[in-house]
Amino acid sequence: MDSDAAAYCARSGATDRAAINAFVRGVKSLGLWQNMVCWPLRSSQNAGFGDTVHSLGGLGTFNGTRVNAPAWGADGVTFVNVSSQYITTNSSINLSTADTLIAAVAKFTDSGIRDLVGTGTVGGSTGFLLAQGSATSLAAQAQGTVTFFPSINHGSTQGSFEAYAALNSNSGTTVTVSFGASTNSSTQPTHVVNSGNHPFIIGHSSLVASGSRYMQGDVALALLIRGAQATMANWGSLTTLYKSTLGTRLGLP
Repeated sequence: MDSDAAAYCARSGATDRAAINAFVRGVKSLGLWQNMVCWPLRSSQNAGFGDTVHSLGGLGTFNGTRVNAPAWGADGVTFVNVSSQYITTNSSINLSTADTLIAAVAKFTDSGIRDLVGTGTVGGSTGFLLAQGSATSLAAQAQGTVTFFPSINHGSTQGSFEAYAALNSNSGTTVTVSFGASTNSSTQPTHVVNSGNHPFIIGHSSLVASGSRYMQGDVALALLIRGAQATMANWGSLTTLYKSTLGTRLGLP
């Protein structure tokens, strides 16, 4: 067994050792290990109980904490919007110092505007997030803005797991959002970049204090890539790997 996979299983208590081992070996084969950290959220692939959410990846150890008790489950952590549930992590992300890709494998269970993953402080005014913009759209949003950009039409996918990602360029001029095999990019002002150090958040964002934006649904994986390896091509390779390892039986397309 890969030594990093074994160490993760030992500290987290994860029992799906074969899938974790295959995923770690695959990430290393892709050359992404040192630039990636992820949070496997299926109960057999993490602690599966309590508030500590263990991280996996060579970028660093950035364990998370459940807030308001989103529920562990076999297919991931279930978030309930009206209960203001999310997971915050001890990562420290500065968008102005490196390209940053944020991503998740998730199942939305309603059609509202729902924050999936992002950087910042909950209820704050700066950051970068990936969200369901409506029943049929996925969108990226950046520092202090009220307009989603760019967005992509993903049809009505409520009730099914899908892979979603958003990429923020270090220059602060390009944001790309991805759903399945489709991507959409747009050029944005430099306010996309903020120079503060912020944590990575799962199930909410830094930009809106209102509980109306908390996640509603299940998240099986949250992921972050930093630096030159933060590309949509690498995210595509990771999703292919994930479907055959940690993501088996989720019904991913």
